[in-house]
Amino acid sequence: MIGEQRPYDDLVRENRDLRARLDALERDLAVSRQGLFTPSERQLREILDKFVAGVLLMDVDGRFLFVNQRSAAMFGLSPAEVVGKSLSDLLSPEDARTYLERNRQLIANQSFEEYEGTFTLATGEHTFFISDQVLTNEHGEGYALLTSSIDITERKRAEESLQRSERALRTLYESMRDAFVSVDMGGTIRQYNNSFKELIGYTDEEISRLTYQDITPAQWHARESQIVQEQILPCGYSEVYEKEYRSKSGAIIPVELRTGLTRDEQGQPTHMWAMIRDITTRKRAEAALYQTMEELTRSNADLEQFAYVASHDLQEPLRGVIGMVQLLQQRYQGQIDARADQYIGLAVDSAMRMQALINDLLIFSRVQRRGQPFVPTAVATALDVALANLQVAIHESAALVTHDDLPTVQADPGQIIQLLQNLIGNAIKFHDHAAPHIHVSAERRDDAWCFAVRDNGIGIASDYFERIFIIFQRLHPRQAYPGTGIGLALCKKIVERHGGQIWVDSHLGHGATFFFTIPDRSYPYGDVIIPQTC
Repeated sequence: MIGEQRPYDDLVRENRDLRARLDALERDLAVSRQGLFTPSERQLREILDKFVAGVLLMDVDGRFLFVNQRSAAMFGLSPAEVVGKSLSDLLSPEDARTYLERNRQLIANQSFEEYEGTFTLATGEHTFFISDQVLTNEHGEGYALLTSSIDITERKRAEESLQRSERALRTLYESMRDAFVSVDMGGTIRQYNNSFKELIGYTDEEISRLTYQDITPAQWHARESQIVQEQILPCGYSEVYEKEYRSKSGAIIPVELRTGLTRDEQGQPTHMWAMIRDITTRKRAEAALYQTMEELTRSNADLEQFAYVASHDLQEPLRGVIGMVQLLQQRYQGQIDARADQYIGLAVDSAMRMQALINDLLIFSRVQRRGQPFVPTAVATALDVALANLQVAIHESAALVTHDDLPTVQADPGQIIQLLQNLIGNAIKFHDHAAPHIHVSAERRDDAWCFAVRDNGIGIASDYFERIFIIFQRLHPRQAYPGTGIGLALCKKIVERHGGQIWVDSHLGHGATFFFTIPDRSYPYGDVIIPQTC
């Protein structure tokens, strides 16, 4: 009852061929009994041993009268060792009892049967496709059972493995939180999981009559048709895109999906399928964030307006105060007493610092309000202007300022000059005994230019990397390093107006490098769709 592993259809076909040949042999044996033809036992064995299936002959008591090589091999014996033994000698007691009862029933009924059977053998558990036929004597009485068998163990294991995989996939498919749907090329929905059914709210019967266009609001039809023609059909899949579904209740559901294409053996499209995610929660969060950003923008605009008005309107009375205090200083210096002179001096100094703060606040408020349109701006030229404005400080500190080749960017020229002037001015101001050495460089990073202003100054502790960009924040006493503490806050505001970012990298006592980015607007990124290649 054993044979080699072959494709199942081939084995069934060969088994039927074997049955025909066995029938022919039986006829030959009948003829030989009449003395017309007498094949030798050796010839019969040679013929049967060439069969791809196992062949055996058993009597009504389950004793083996004949086995070919294929059948004997499964027992780990030769044909001679098997002949004369019974089922109980070679099979487990349970298998022997079951098989013997079946054989006796077949012989008694003189019936023919094909079935699959599993037996525990010396070589392990095997499953066979078995064909049993009763042999009769000249009186028409059944006396033996002729059995042919094909080993289908590996095929059965493959089937069971496939069934397990299918069950696992079905479980995964049905338990996915993301929705899945498959449609034919006409758009009719053919397959879907529970998540899709719950998403749109229709019954199975209702879904069977729907197309994906039926549950898609009309404003998405043209765009989705374009995606099918330009992405799915030529490439076999789409990029992730957003659309909406309309549920049975009429609710509009925003979704994110990616669609794929299935083809037949001839390469013709048969189905489209999609993995779909409900993004309702995300859309609500985005809307809330947008509203918050709008409110923040309005609040900032109001704050800038207040700062501008306050600083502008304070200029006039402050100039009056400064003028009167300076006049008082000129007229009464040394005429009262030393303490009065000190008080007058402090008043003049405080008034001048107040004027500097108001001027800086006015400049800060003008970054958005008075900013100029972005135009092609040569950063090297802007740097030259900034250095010219700083020439006195550069000369007094013996500073050395160098730079690499610098690009042209879309920017507000005046603000780029102010940005570079502030960063280089700080580098000159915050140095120790060594002469300041400042280097300006730029490199392309993705769709932006990243600039760096590197110095050999006193450096900044990492705890203050964020704080230094807050308006009016100072890290050092005014007596050591003069200023209002608005310079880096102004730099941050300028960079953000240009759509970039600014940050610092430094080690205390080892200089600092200020980085800032300016988007390269010479490339049409943003709302323009970049064509995708397959």
